[in-house]
Amino acid sequence: MNSRRKLLLIDDDQAITECLSIVLGGRYDVAVLHRPEQALAAVRRERPDLIVCDLEMPGMGGDAVARALAQTPDTAAVALMFLTGAYTPAEFSARGDALDGHPGQSKQAPLGDIVARVHAEVDAALRRTG
Repeated sequence: MNSRRKLLLIDDDQAITECLSIVLGGRYDVAVLHRPEQALAAVRRERPDLIVCDLEMPGMGGDAVARALAQTPDTAAVALMFLTGAYTPAEFSARGDALDGHPGQSKQAPLGDIVARVHAEVDAALRRTG
């Protein structure tokens, strides 16, 4: 049985998902979704430990993805963090490093900070689920 944890990256920017897939793929199984309107089906299929979701995407933003997941019983408990270019690291910090009750990180942060935040959020999700 595969003991590696699973991430689902949701971002319309293919360069972002490619970079994160390479960097995080050594530690996690990484699934990628470029069309946020397919998030519910992807979460059900992939069963990720953590969703890393862009906030601003055409058609369906990350806030709408988070609401849809929260309103669906079989996806409501899946951990989600935002990764967004909408805020600088300083602006994000001033917001308590969270948006709409979800942890997050600025895309403008150093890559090491983004990776560390993903690791921390996977660990937090595992503590919540046992």
